[in-house]
Amino acid sequence: MKSFKKFLESKIENSEQTENKDWKKEFIKLEKGFVPPSNMKPIIKAFEESSDISLMKDTSKEIKMPRKSLYLTGGSVRDFLRNKTPKNYNLATDATPKQVSIILKNYGFSQDNHKKSFTIEGNNVIVNVEGDEFQISTLMKGDQYTDNIEHDSQRRDLTINSLYIELSKSDGENNKLYDPTKKGWYDIVHGNIKSIGNPETKFREDKLRMMRTIRFYSQYGKGELDKDIKKAIAELRSEVDSLPYEKIREEFLKGLTNPDIDPRKYLENYSKVGLLEKIFKNVSLNLDVPPDFSNKKDKILALAWILQDNPIDEVENVLSNWTSQEKCAVVCLLKLKDFNLDNLEDLLASKKISGLSEEQIRNWVELFNVEGRSLKPKWTKMVKAFAKFVPNREELVGWNSAELSNSHPFARNQLIKTINKEKIKEMFKKQLE
Repeated sequence: MKSFKKFLESKIENSEQTENKDWKKEFIKLEKGFVPPSNMKPIIKAFEESSDISLMKDTSKEIKMPRKSLYLTGGSVRDFLRNKTPKNYNLATDATPKQVSIILKNYGFSQDNHKKSFTIEGNNVIVNVEGDEFQISTLMKGDQYTDNIEHDSQRRDLTINSLYIELSKSDGENNKLYDPTKKGWYDIVHGNIKSIGNPETKFREDKLRMMRTIRFYSQYGKGELDKDIKKAIAELRSEVDSLPYEKIREEFLKGLTNPDIDPRKYLENYSKVGLLEKIFKNVSLNLDVPPDFSNKKDKILALAWILQDNPIDEVENVLSNWTSQEKCAVVCLLKLKDFNLDNLEDLLASKKISGLSEEQIRNWVELFNVEGRSLKPKWTKMVKAFAKFVPNREELVGWNSAELSNSHPFARNQLIKTINKEKIKEMFKKQLE
């Protein structure tokens, strides 16, 4: 029978011999390597020193942890390869969450250190370094941990999302790019959006991937959408209804407000595959987007624009699962299309609860310009004035006004409303002069 020491040594030795260890020899050497930001460096240094961690000591030999690897992956790699600074840094490792915690503790991290802390959340470790947050995910094969990125890549959706840059240097450039599908590097360079394996299978695993795919295609894609992906979406788009609407809303807005995505192209791509109609049901959708639309990057303006051809009550109904503020803001903008001095009080109340800024209202007006000129100059002038209009409350008649003191309470209330309505209109007209 093996001693416990021999058993542990054999387990460590076997853990270093993966099924396909050759993948470590197959990498693309980047001409310009990834240089970690300053607050990521302590994490990489912790992994650099992982092989110094003692697992077991006895009188004859000290057994240490095999050095664990750390990779940059996901959107971080996509951004870097396109010469953009990543917004978030996604990290992956062959260490289990428990091992990650040991590695971090060995380098001075703790769960109550406000400068270098971490928490374990399922298969992920969330690390905070002086306010910057990094997520470290353990490589997975199905629902099991693995030390092989080829296994991990197969659970991802698209080839461009399965690229890994090995982080072996906390200082200097990291030049090893692993492309386990052998297609990710080529596809991101050529603007191909391809599924890893059968797209229908991937979409059945997670229905939200259909929407994610259109977002990535709108951001990175060139040419026509892959025919197998189009076919799979056509087959499964009805199943989007089974998703929680909050997830649908969140994913849709990710693309609509992404600074690197043309919202005109985004809406058009959604419409072509029949997904836009799954999000906004039983309403007319206006996709005749003005040229200036791409510069606004405002979800409220975008929602109001595509829904503007519908009655207000239908808009309120289709946005019933959106936030109250979003719904109120969209409705307010749509009401402004029929701006009328007789509705001034109602519009002011709508603007107040909507949270719309003066800039948003002015941008809304500008969307209706053609070649920089307004087709409705009078309307444009009034709504832009309305955007910054705030009635002087001191000039309004109050309940205790002497001139109304002898009136019946009900009649007095109606009279106050009538008088103030006219006073507010007069204030607004003066602002227009």
